[in-house]
Amino acid sequence: MAEYPTLEKILGREIVQGMSRGRIIVDENLSGIIPFLKDKNIRVDTPDNGQKDPSIIRQKLIGNRIFVTNNSKDFKPFAAETETWIIATENVRPKLTDQDLAELISNILRDMKLFSKNVTGGLFISLQQNAPPVVELIED
Repeated sequence: MAEYPTLEKILGREIVQGMSRGRIIVDENLSGIIPFLKDKNIRVDTPDNGQKDPSIIRQKLIGNRIFVTNNSKDFKPFAAETETWIIATENVRPKLTDQDLAELISNILRDMKLFSKNVTGGLFISLQQNAPPVVELIED
């Protein structure tokens, strides 16, 4: 099992504030991973079925949230404004099963200590196949 670097190592600075109590939001296009994340004691919230992207941005992407999506291009422009961390799965989907994708996300949440850290602005985390994720700090 790969071990991923912490945010401090990636960003080259200390991060002090915590994210929202271990809760993530999973976009409906990845609903198959939800049971596997819950098996790992990760609290999962989802947009309402059929909820459009602008509505998700207004209602769900409010400060200090981690949002997992396979459609990151629609949400990345709002990451800094909403102080959301986006985990983008496009580079590993559909190569991974739902269970394997949930395992990868769980490992990254744990190894990068995402539930105990926060940055001002947004964060874009692009998952990679057999490599550490690409992390981009998004500031206004």
